[in-house]
Amino acid sequence: MIAAVTVPPIVASIGRRYLQTARGVVAFRLHRVFDVHAGPSSRHDDLVLEGVYSGGTLVSVHILSDTIGGKAQTPQQIAAAEQQWIHPKPGDAFHPPYDPRHFGEYRYGPIAPDRVSFVSAVSDAGHGTGTFAYDSSENVTSYRYSPAVLPQYATSGTVVGARRKVLAGYWAVTQEAQQFAGRYALWKGGATVQLTMSEFRRFPSVSAAVAAIHGER
Repeated sequence: MIAAVTVPPIVASIGRRYLQTARGVVAFRLHRVFDVHAGPSSRHDDLVLEGVYSGGTLVSVHILSDTIGGKAQTPQQIAAAEQQWIHPKPGDAFHPPYDPRHFGEYRYGPIAPDRVSFVSAVSDAGHGTGTFAYDSSENVTSYRYSPAVLPQYATSGTVVGARRKVLAGYWAVTQEAQQFAGRYALWKGGATVQLTMSEFRRFPSVSAAVAAIHGER
């Protein structure tokens, strides 16, 4: 159980703005590129999917292509991966510190005129310690943090993301870069993940958006 915390007024205001600019049903395209190397070994994964947000929550995913180590995934593997995106394990999905639904999971401060520092009160990969920046209208424009729990073999890691207005009255993450360093057996290694979100468009309902990303008419 996480104890109740007092949220600084500016953070509470940024949270209200976040909810205002995450309203409605929006579909988007995501391209994820993953590269890892350690000594003589390396791997390259490439994923393209379309997803649907409802009120800022991911509610549907349709994977268009998925290769791991250059090998295309089977329909069964793709179906399982889609479920993992929609229903991530606890701690797998990042809980933004500027989302009021997660205020109790962080401590805030120090606070600058355009930036807020935060410290995770939860120890998992979905939380971290870092900062987020905001503009004069209290829209979050970027974030940077170190995950509270790192992936296997990693000894350090940083996640940096950018947000912008992608539709009238709607803001979303458009870029995220994850960089990790570590060691596997005798070798030093590293991994990078690059996420690019684009092609945002609104729909009148979740069912209409889901039909669109599945190519239904």
